[in-house]
Amino acid sequence: MDHATELVYNVEMNRNFIGPFISKMLPLVIVSLLLYVALMITTKMPLQILAIAGRTISMGAGAPDEDGKMTYSGSPTYGLIAIATVMSYTVGLFFAIILAHARLRGDFPDAGVLYLEWYYFAAYLAVLGVTINAILYAAHIGGPLIHFRENIIPRVSYWPVNGAFLFIVTWISFFGE
Repeated sequence: MDHATELVYNVEMNRNFIGPFISKMLPLVIVSLLLYVALMITTKMPLQILAIAGRTISMGAGAPDEDGKMTYSGSPTYGLIAIATVMSYTVGLFFAIILAHARLRGDFPDAGVLYLEWYYFAAYLAVLGVTINAILYAAHIGGPLIHFRENIIPRVSYWPVNGAFLFIVTWISFFGE
């Protein structure tokens, strides 16, 4: 009789997906939403700028112009208020991204560029883009791409540009090379 002994191991592993997802991805989702809000609140109207900045003033609106739009007679410092408001907002979000990214790198100190890090890079680029857009828009420079219909092009293209960037990164990460 030929009896062969067989040694069998069964290993079962479970991964808690919710904890890492909340700690790594949720901050990025919230930052992306807040950046979109910062892009949406950019305006050239002095009363709205001061309301966004948390300042109250008593200032009357001007008369409507030939197109029927209301004009405001205000000082050029309103653009500076808008820039300062968006800059303080985006700088705070930038530091939140840095802290979350540093925590991710602390978990994987010897790894190369992780796939999840590309989401942080996208958030850095979004912070930069929203900040530059606010500066160009409030300073009345940047041409028709920025100033067309109250900044509609950057507002409408925020999510498609972010989504396209992440799609390309995903495609290259999983199907490239």
